[in-house]
Amino acid sequence: MKTKKFKIVSFINVFLIVILVSFIGCQKEDKDIGNELPFLSIESSDINFSNLSNDELKTVSLALKRINIVTKHGFYKIKQKSGSEINISEKLFDYFNSIIYNSNHLIKSSKKINLSIPRLKSGSEAPPIPETDCVAHSISASMIHFGGSVSFETISSYLVSTYGSEGVRAENYVEAASHFLTGNDISGSVPTSYNYSSQGSQILIAVNLGGGKGHSGTLLYTDGYSCLYRDDQNGGDTQYCEYASIVKAFAATNMR
Repeated sequence: MKTKKFKIVSFINVFLIVILVSFIGCQKEDKDIGNELPFLSIESSDINFSNLSNDELKTVSLALKRINIVTKHGFYKIKQKSGSEINISEKLFDYFNSIIYNSNHLIKSSKKINLSIPRLKSGSEAPPIPETDCVAHSISASMIHFGGSVSFETISSYLVSTYGSEGVRAENYVEAASHFLTGNDISGSVPTSYNYSSQGSQILIAVNLGGGKGHSGTLLYTDGYSCLYRDDQNGGDTQYCEYASIVKAFAATNMR
């Protein structure tokens, strides 16, 4: 009886040791992976995606690939707790944290309006105020990029008179953009590898925020999984979304 009991206890002890060693091994492996990756950092004191150099853009895109962003209850969350876990500077890590914060705030704000038909207008916009039309802001930003002089008020007025004061429906997004801009509908073929350039075409995107809500912005970066886009309505903040969240896209080549 004692021998049998001893064997059972010994088996349990061995089993626990195996689990402990495996856990430590996994922890060490994760740490080693982080240390093996080259350290990523940029010198800019104020990180603004639109103003970064090509080398800095590359650094930011490489850092984003290392960050594990998950969706929980409709909101984004970074699984890592610090930049050291993936060998990037804390400044870069804080930059991505701020992007996720802004994106979650936008999603949360959008839930203030419950529209039966999805329209491209963020929830912080209380209709019928047209000045807050996110589509008008995106078109206006592209017009300025191409040297245009059409005012935001003119664009907004046209959108309101054509599509109503509650915003532009997703199905009319490309039509609305092409009224002011030349370009192509790339809704079904958004690039899976893209970095924003201050010269050349601009990609305007309609993003599904969930709950029948949408938002418009200018695509800054995508790797086919994660996307960063400029929130033209809210001071040019950088927002995050998943590639699959892009429901419409227009590659603007110039103004009409």
